Amino acid sequence: GDNDLGGSYKLDPHAFLKHCQEFVEYVRQQAPDTSLYFVSIKPSTARMKKWHRMKQGNQLLQQFATSDPHIEYIDVASQMLQQDGSVRDGLIGKDGVHMTRAGSELLIEGNTFENNVAVHARPHNYTFRNNKFQGGHVGYKTRTGVAKIRDNTYENCTLSIVFDTKAVADGIDRRPGESIATPP
Repeated sequence: GDNDLGGSYKLDPHAFLKHCQEFVEYVRQQAPDTSLYFVSIKPSTARMKKWHRMKQGNQLLQQFATSDPHIEYIDVASQMLQQDGSVRDGLIGKDGVHMTRAGSELLIEGNTFENNVAVHARPHNYTFRNNKFQGGHVGYKTRTGVAKIRDNTYENCTLSIVFDTKAVADGIDRRPGESIATPP
């Protein structure tokens, strides 16, 4: 959503919603019992001039999610904003678009998930913690295996963890040409 409405894709909020609806339809055809969780579009300091479009996309997505008992909308945008509407310090990186570790951990802490859940991310030493998973299958996919998964509760679940070694995602800032080894 951030790239769709605030970046180079230049979709309007209604076209963005249509893409989300098509995704839901595809998932329902493949795995009808899967619960879906949509995370709100986050504000980015570099894209605040387009925040009104992104906020409208969030409103449309939230309305869509409330119309279906198997879709949940997770609002992280409001947690990222200060009273004056600006983005809280420390949540967005130097490029003004991508989240820092602290920002990303807002997404992956203190949630309750039901049925099948896929946690697919490129964690940069992130910690998935204090989440509750109920029923179905929980699948984690992390780049290079540097994510920490702890203090979660699992009830009537199967669990899998897949390490994607296709890229480095260790959260270490590098200078041009600098190479740093990633832990196994």
